[in-house]
Amino acid sequence: MINCLSSSKFANLLFVNVQIENVNAIALFDTGAGMTVISKSLLHRFCAVPEKETLRAGNNNGMVREFQTAAIPGIRIGDICVEKCKVLVTDDADFAHSDESGRIFPAEMLLGWDVISRYRWSYSTKDESLSVSLPERTAEHLSPEIKHGPVVSPEYAGRCFSARVDTGHTGSILSASWYSRLPDIHYHETEYESDYSEAVKNGRALSDQNPKSYFVDDENSRTLFLGYAVAAKRLKKQLEEQKITVDDNHPLFTYIPCGVGGAPGGVSFGLKLIFGDCVHCFFVEPTQAPCMLVGMTTGLNHEISVQDIGLTGLTHADGLAVGRPSGFVGGVMKYLLSGEFTIRDGKLYDYMRDLLETENIFLEPSACAAFQGPVYMEKSEISQKYLLENHLKDKMKNTTHIAWATGGSLVPEAIREEYRNTYLDK
Repeated sequence: MINCLSSSKFANLLFVNVQIENVNAIALFDTGAGMTVISKSLLHRFCAVPEKETLRAGNNNGMVREFQTAAIPGIRIGDICVEKCKVLVTDDADFAHSDESGRIFPAEMLLGWDVISRYRWSYSTKDESLSVSLPERTAEHLSPEIKHGPVVSPEYAGRCFSARVDTGHTGSILSASWYSRLPDIHYHETEYESDYSEAVKNGRALSDQNPKSYFVDDENSRTLFLGYAVAAKRLKKQLEEQKITVDDNHPLFTYIPCGVGGAPGGVSFGLKLIFGDCVHCFFVEPTQAPCMLVGMTTGLNHEISVQDIGLTGLTHADGLAVGRPSGFVGGVMKYLLSGEFTIRDGKLYDYMRDLLETENIFLEPSACAAFQGPVYMEKSEISQKYLLENHLKDKMKNTTHIAWATGGSLVPEAIREEYRNTYLDK
């Protein structure tokens, strides 16, 4: 049998050599992809064009997109030829990845489960070869549990569990329910009626009681802070790939939702290390819980809470519901942060709906706080004063604005629907 395994290496993933109408290409062997996906440039190389038909499909991040489709007459892989294969067509940018060492993602297509499930695949660890042949049974005879991907039964402490194999994913994911059922695993979840600060205080105390416990401290951990800073390095690479220039004449403005301060502080710290004075970092906080704003404005940092100045600390932005900021982050950001904005809870839902309707991207309300930044930067008097004082007025037409918006893929559909129908006057 012909070895169809590609010699290309990237993040321990499997790649196969394919041929489409005498055009050679490399495809990611991806059992987690429901359909085969091809780049536009590869499609054009064998003189094919996308169909008018479109399909909606999702990815590992929980995002759903609209894809064009194309009919491929034949894909040759090793000894077999896949006939009449319908594929999704996507932009070349979706394949433009690189790892930490700078190695470029080698594939121009994803070989999905729609094709993989039709055949029998044999992998040899001895000579690192992959061969493909016709199966004893057709894909239509697959059992229901493997209709959407291969399933294995790993054993742990004498118990078997079901797990889906996704060869296009570089990590393993455990559901909370699966994790909680593991023997000798003590999984405990507590909801506190007060804010984040109280939850952290109690969590830290519980962790200290267990010598085998490690507390991930978002308030004071320098290691975690530097871990967040890595995001800046990745953003730099993404900007370069998009051919977006950041320099003195092309400033970068970032707007990041802020709770206790660990994540936005770490990201901003990394951005300032890379871009220096060419980047202007702003935090966005709820009007009733602007803990970092209060801490840095007064100079008291963690020694003051929002409740001390008469605010409630209550907000629909549960990810930002923090009354007392990180003193560590406040100290670091004293000379790095350009400014702060606040946002009313009602606007969080408005921005969430706007993004969903225009881009078909769902974010949880907390993550949508970032969108307030560009609005205020354009309209508020104090923002205009900042631009004048920093000689930025004439450069704004060359400015790149980034709203740092993450979170939402794990929100259950019922809660999403509740969010979509939440309207607040304040």
